[in-house]
Amino acid sequence: MANGLIKGSLTAVAVVAALLTIDGGSVLLTRLSTPDELEEAGYQAAAVVAHRDEDVPTPQTAVAAFEAARAEAGKHGITLSEDDFLVYADNSVDVTGTATAPTLLFKRLPFLEGLAEVSTTLSVEPRTIDSSGATPGSTR
Repeated sequence: MANGLIKGSLTAVAVVAALLTIDGGSVLLTRLSTPDELEEAGYQAAAVVAHRDEDVPTPQTAVAAFEAARAEAGKHGITLSEDDFLVYADNSVDVTGTATAPTLLFKRLPFLEGLAEVSTTLSVEPRTIDSSGATPGSTR
């Protein structure tokens, strides 16, 4: 009977350790991918601002830029903060997004739940295309 209890306890510990490892990997991947995905959303917003013929972006331009960023971010499960979205006269934007890593155990334990949430703020300028047609940093 004691052996069964010990085996059961060891199995439970092993399962919890495996779930913590899986959740930790999910959080790590979310932390690594969110800035790149948010940057792409920022590029979409900056492109909207850059293609308008305005010296100073209007509120309508800011709304259109935010909607473009939100559409791109939504593809990656990122929620944008309307309050932290800023558009500048140089066509750059500040964008803040939050993503929640998919987890098995963290979401069920209140003291670990906050670890799954990733929030990032970036300043993004419009992409420029050089005479070769390549964007900076791309390889063809």
